[in-house]
Amino acid sequence: MNKIKLRTDLVWQDKKSRVVSKNMVIGHLAMWAVRQSPYGYPKNLDKGLKEFSKYYTPPAYQRMNIKQLQNFIASAILKSPTVNSWNNPKKGKHTMVCVSRYWGIKPDYDFIDLTALGKNTGHSVWLESMYDDGDK
Repeated sequence: MNKIKLRTDLVWQDKKSRVVSKNMVIGHLAMWAVRQSPYGYPKNLDKGLKEFSKYYTPPAYQRMNIKQLQNFIASAILKSPTVNSWNNPKKGKHTMVCVSRYWGIKPDYDFIDLTALGKNTGHSVWLESMYDDGDK
């Protein structure tokens, strides 16, 4: 069994520059938006993805490091009104929700954390890119 070298094997610790496709980023954003949504999927998912695509500025295939990728993703999320709307609960005016494995919150009071959405998207894009490049 291989031991994980924690400091060097973490996705966000990777220092390499890799080619990242715009379609890969949009696909992972859709996956994480659905996973983090308190419903089956966020309201206006297709519109949010189109807006994100408009504001995600690198060329279709761009060589970058993970920090640059995270910055492009965060910038596109902040500029997209529809994606930003996912950060608001349907009911209530709160910015933090506490849940545990034993109890949760009703979906109408929940929302998608956009910081987590951006980080999850970037990390999973990077992990896929590492696998595509043959890294283990």
